[in-house]
Amino acid sequence: MRHFVNQALIRRNSLIGKALVWGGLAIVIGSVLISLQSPDVLNPYVFGGFLGVIATQIGTLLTNRWGRSPRLDEVIGNALKGMDERFVFFSYILRVDHALLSPAGTFVLIPRPEDGVIDYQDGDWLQDRPKRGLLQRGGRRSLSGFERQARTDSRKLQRKLAKHLSEESIPEVQPIFVFFHPDAQIQVTDSPFPAVHVKKLKAWLRKLPKGISLPSDQVDALIATLGY
Repeated sequence: MRHFVNQALIRRNSLIGKALVWGGLAIVIGSVLISLQSPDVLNPYVFGGFLGVIATQIGTLLTNRWGRSPRLDEVIGNALKGMDERFVFFSYILRVDHALLSPAGTFVLIPRPEDGVIDYQDGDWLQDRPKRGLLQRGGRRSLSGFERQARTDSRKLQRKLAKHLSEESIPEVQPIFVFFHPDAQIQVTDSPFPAVHVKKLKAWLRKLPKGISLPSDQVDALIATLGY
């Protein structure tokens, strides 16, 4: 398998995350120290501390996603190791986070973080998980936004490919939900879009029949056009 990753985007977002974390902490500490020296004028420093907390939270989210290993592109990439050269995996390049060109077709891979038992019944995606501790409630709940996310990401990838390929050669994009939580159990059948655990993704792809895919020369031309 060939895997292409937008390393510049990863480095930039990781640096932004670290800058926001440390900058936010500095603002919070500075606001507290100054407010102690000038207790009669609190409002500006309270507001500054509030902004610092927000910056720290945003920075933490960015750092967790982009600055820590394994990132999602690494998790999925490791799961696909061993696939032959006909499988081409793009991360953060084609307007979607993860896209896969394969003999079975063109896919947008949509990571999902949910744990527990995931199934699909009567038009609803459902999650059933056990109670863990005092803070995490167990039980069954409906998961929303699956169809919207699948259609949105599919359109994004389709439009990006249209900019680099001739109109008649653009394959139909198929979404796949990839659950990466180690405790997720996927029991989805008869859903409009397939769902699979990342550990079973390679085996699932290998079982797919050959579909409409890009010829190897067009794949190579796309890679060259993208600068990889």
